[in-house]
Amino acid sequence: MLSENPSGVGSGMSGRVFTVFYQLPENHYVYRTMVNSFLTFWVERGVWITFCVVFPVVLILLASVVLLIKGNLTRTAKILIISLLAACAGMFISGMLSTCFDLSVFAGDINENSIMQLVLLCASAAVVL
Repeated sequence: MLSENPSGVGSGMSGRVFTVFYQLPENHYVYRTMVNSFLTFWVERGVWITFCVVFPVVLILLASVVLLIKGNLTRTAKILIISLLAACAGMFISGMLSTCFDLSVFAGDINENSIMQLVLLCASAAVVL
């Protein structure tokens, strides 16, 4: 999909585009997103937007690793950097194993599933705050 649409397929359209144009004709499955969050973001936003988001994050992570290894830091600063790197690793693993861009609760009919998704979304936002 990305090779045919390098500028992206549009927000919320990855599953629909895959369902209509890329799955085998004998399959009749309906998809809402790609298999994980990173692939969904990449396919929907395109190569350049993804690069503009990922490149600074990678630079910051590399700089923090270099600072951790070569920097003359206090113990508290080292613990803070290690904690932030661990949090980034956790977000990366979570993003590879799930899809967090499936926010279909804001569009379409209201049913039990969308209400449960909205409750879980609000609960996770409350935990973050």
